[in-house]
Formats: sequence, C-alpha cells, structure tokens
Amino acid sequence: MTRQFNKKRFWLVIAIIAVAEALAFCLVMQWRYLFPSHEVSEIYTRYENVEGIDVSFIKDFQVNDTVLVDVTILEARTDSAWNKLKKDFKVPVLPKDIEKLADLMSIDVWRSPRSNPYIPINKRSQDDYIVAASRPSKTICVFDTKNDVESRAVSMHQYNTFVK
Repeated sequence: MTRQFNKKRFWLVIAIIAVAEALAFCLVMQWRYLFPSHEVSEIYTRYENVEGIDVSFIKDFQVNDTVLVDVTILEARTDSAWNKLKKDFKVPVLPKDIEKLADLMSIDVWRSPRSNPYIPINKRSQDDYIVAASRPSKTICVFDTKNDVESRAVSMHQYNTFVK
C-alpha cells in the first residue's frame, strides 16, 4: 500500500524548517546581545548578587566623540551597601564637618591598578581603571581605560559632569 503525495503537508514541513533555520540564524547573530554574561567585567561578577547593590555594565560607553570605554556602575540602595562599597573601594574618609557638604555635591575620582581595583594609586600607568565615586547618589563607576588618551578623556568627562 502506497501513500499519496500530499503537497500541502510537504510545503508546510518545508516552511516550518525554513522558519526554524531563520530563527536559529537570528539567535546565533544576536547571541552576545541576548546573553552578555561573558562580556561583563570581573567587578560586575563580584557584585551582581550582593544584596543592596545594583550593578550595571555598559560596553563601549561613549565618553566623547572618539573614546569608547567599558564601564561598571555600582549603585548602593542602602546605607550599609554604600558603606561596603566605600570600604571595598577605599573611598577617602573626610572630616565630619566637610563630610556633610561632600554628601551633597562631591564626586571623587582616582586611579586604581587593573590587578587590584580596590587600591587607589598615585603613580600613573597606562593600564589603570578610573574610579569615580559619587557621594550624593551613592554610586561608584569603574571605567576600564586602556591608554592615556582614554584616561584623560574619562577624567575630563567626570570633571564636566561635576561642573554641570
């Protein structure tokens, strides 16, 4: 007994296979945007599950017309989380009388070595992080700079942000 060839069923199967292939192709092309976990910084992975801290990672943040850097943003939602971030990143401790003013309008910016982003340094290196801590918003931004041009652009960006 032989079955009769069904054109409708044949073309339906072909259409389903074509749609599945197109979806698979789109998924492969958009994989890094849909599942960016391999693209984040080690600082992001350290704080992503810490309660009271919101973590964001921005790939290729445009600092100015020509400079793009990766940025990890840590925002404390509670005072205890902010104290943890200040302790971890060694945010400068201010005298009590200045601290109240600084809490209203202060942004601290410093360099940290890539090997240990939690230690401020004075010596310049081309392979540093630029760390910016905003006391009013309880936020720490870690800019991943790779050369002196990027470091200067980020520093100027932070200065311009503070002055505005």
